[in-house]
Amino acid sequence: MKPLLLAAIVLALAAPADAALYRWVDKSGVTYYTSEREAIPEPYRASAQKLDAPTPRTPE
Repeated sequence: MKPLLLAAIVLALAAPADAALYRWVDKSGVTYYTSEREAIPEPYRASAQKLDAPTPRTPE
């Protein structure tokens, strides 16, 4: 039972790690970041950039 519980916890914590991150700049030049595309004001959605997660470094 413990391995099943551990697996469930690991999967639950890993899901948010795949979230997208968006960046946009308003007409005043202020830069904003959000993980929800719907939070971007409509006039800026077309110019918003989806940011890629950095590639994790491998142990040496």
